[in-house]
Amino acid sequence: MSDERKDVTITVRVDRSLKAKMDERPEINWSGVSRKAIRETIEDLEVMDEIASRNRMTEADAKEIADRISEDANERAMAAREEDAVENRADGGTALDHSGDTATSTDRDAETDASE
Repeated sequence: MSDERKDVTITVRVDRSLKAKMDERPEINWSGVSRKAIRETIEDLEVMDEIASRNRMTEADAKEIADRISEDANERAMAAREEDAVENRADGGTALDHSGDTATSTDRDAETDASE
């Protein structure tokens, strides 16, 4: 039998709490669970490596895409805030003032009149 076909032993450390829970399940082959998790992780990484090797995107391309996503997200957030403010004014509802306290539109009007 070649060296490539022989199993090797690895050691995995777990905290006492996890070990106690494992001991409560003696019917489980924990070595098998570990082997399966390692195998699946390796397979996932190999797929990701394959995809990455076919990717022709440069770092500059990735930065441009990230910048566009950030700009779009900021625009959507600003539009949502503006929409909320319009709805609040139309409903005469409460809104947050700059201090973070809630104030009704009547309270804000009174404050404006007092400062003029």
